[in-house]
Amino acid sequence: PKPTGVAPYRLKLATVLGSEPDSLSFHVLGDSGGVKDPNPQMAVAAALIADHKARPVNFAYHVGDEVYFNGAESEYGPQFYEPYAHYTVPIFGVPGNHDGDPEGSESSLQAFMANFCASSPALSPKWAEFNRDTMDQPNCYFTLLSKHATIIGLYSNVPSGGVIQPDQYEWLVGELKAAPAGVPLIVALHHPPYSVDAHHGGSAKMGKLLDTAF
Repeated sequence: PKPTGVAPYRLKLATVLGSEPDSLSFHVLGDSGGVKDPNPQMAVAAALIADHKARPVNFAYHVGDEVYFNGAESEYGPQFYEPYAHYTVPIFGVPGNHDGDPEGSESSLQAFMANFCASSPALSPKWAEFNRDTMDQPNCYFTLLSKHATIIGLYSNVPSGGVIQPDQYEWLVGELKAAPAGVPLIVALHHPPYSVDAHHGGSAKMGKLLDTAF
């Protein structure tokens, strides 16, 4: 999809939070959509909320499959905005394969862009009751900048094992080179190079791509 920001697609954490935090703590989650049964997702959301109350975090980072199946806009309410209605920190994210599935009945990655890459943060009229603004990330792949860490988020597309197109690969190499020295660097993507998950497993393809980029 067409980026909503300008290259090289960087977003400062301080711009979203209003200031640079003194320290950094955040949650990471993925494959969270509750299309078949909402109870596991609601249980995880409740745990995130409880953990944030006990040990405050600055934000959450979602590594894809925000909404099942096929990232339908109609499912963002029950599978995203409602579960996190009482989770009071920003949620950044990159798409997973189900967010960009071309077989979806709706143009699914457009829904991700509308909710995570809006031109400016705003309450979605459809889901305003849940009181969470859309995010204004500059692209479906982008770099989140903080003095405490640099997080490069990739979109590994739909095919099994993931695919990084040449233009995104060149962008990744450029962002790795540009990352400030002495600051922890994190690369986030949906298809993991290594995994003990018996159903999906790790992606050797993504591991090789990252090794080459590094």
